[in-house]
Amino acid sequence: MEETNTDSCRHSHYTQEVYVEEMLSTKVLSKLQTLSKPWFALTAWMFYYILGALIVFMLNPFLTNYEGSPSVSQALRDVLGKGEAPIALASRWLFLVALVGFAPLVETLILQSAPVSILRRFGITAPTAGVCLAALWSACLHTVGSGQWTDFLLALPGGLVLAFTFVHWRQRGNFWDAYWTTAAVHVLVNTPVAISFFVLTA
Repeated sequence: MEETNTDSCRHSHYTQEVYVEEMLSTKVLSKLQTLSKPWFALTAWMFYYILGALIVFMLNPFLTNYEGSPSVSQALRDVLGKGEAPIALASRWLFLVALVGFAPLVETLILQSAPVSILRRFGITAPTAGVCLAALWSACLHTVGSGQWTDFLLALPGGLVLAFTFVHWRQRGNFWDAYWTTAAVHVLVNTPVAISFFVLTA
């Protein structure tokens, strides 16, 4: 009898936890539904950096030890073949425009639009499927250069945010709503990085 009561209490407690989780998720989704595109983009940008910081913190023991490695500015000079010399102003502006203007527009088409459109072509319109496929596809392509599993995990949170943004607005409206909102989030994400590189490589 006592065992039955214990099981009943556990089931009741589990049911309450599930109810609370469902209620919170419903409230979050309801709140997202009311956000305009600019506020949604700002919210997604914030979550992009929060999730990124969390994954860096969790993966910290597995990441490469950067002690004694070149600074960010020197690493960028090495990539561009400039050695110790300052990078020309025109090249810095070109890099900034490419990172803030060109990359978000092209990557939104390749990393978010393409996988979601392929799923829709096969009649798969479930939001979860679109978000998961687009996020995994984005993380995989961002890992091609290094092949490191840590780079895959570092790219995954950002991929999830951008994929969720695209799928959310694709479900609510037309393709262009999803495209421009996702590209706007990507621009917000890349802007601090581009400005940092612009200043550090002077």
